[in-house]
Amino acid sequence: MSERRAKLTGTGDVQDALDALSQLVPIVVIKCGPKGAIAKRGKDQFHVASLLVRPVDTIGAGDSFNAGFLHKFILGANLSGLP
Repeated sequence: MSERRAKLTGTGDVQDALDALSQLVPIVVIKCGPKGAIAKRGKDQFHVASLLVRPVDTIGAGDSFNAGFLHKFILGANLSGLP
């Protein structure tokens, strides 16, 4: 994010945004597109690589990610064990 700044936190780096948000809420997940996703709960941080797919239509992709994450998390999945 060299010149870009995260709108919500005002930081210029994804890690800084993750750290700032984790001070406000118990768990933070940031989607990083083809680089996967990162999550932080307390001092524990996790990275999950994205799956190699050929996108056909990306409408609703973020909503689908959020729903899948919440479904597994509510069922008790360990963050390091996701997806």
